[in-house]
Amino acid sequence: MALVAKIGVLAGLALVGIAVLKLALGLVGSLVGFLLGAVVKVALILLFGWLLLKAWRYLARKPAI
Repeated sequence: MALVAKIGVLAGLALVGIAVLKLALGLVGSLVGFLLGAVVKVALILLFGWLLLKAWRYLARKPAI
């Protein structure tokens, strides 16, 4: 009976370990996803600002009608 109890305890610990590992990987994955999303947003904002600046300079160079 003690062997069955030890196997049950080990199986329970394995399940808890797997759950904790999945939780940790999920948190790391969401953090990485958040950081990548933030980097992409900043890159898009900088690109849009650069294009706007180019258009502004182009329009400022053009003679008024």
